[in-house]
Amino acid sequence: MIAEGMFFFWIVMILVSLFAQYWIIRLAVRGGVEDAERRRLAKIAELQFWDEVEAKRRAADAD
Repeated sequence: MIAEGMFFFWIVMILVSLFAQYWIIRLAVRGGVEDAERRRLAKIAELQFWDEVEAKRRAADAD
């Protein structure tokens, strides 16, 4: 009886650990994807800013 109970205990513990690992990895991957998206949007904003600066510089030189 005791051995049977320990068997089910370990099965439950393995399932709980697999479930926890799945969610930890899933959240880490999602965070990495969101971080990459933020970096991409920041790079686009930076490039647009420098395009505007260059356009103003060209307009000032044309006068």
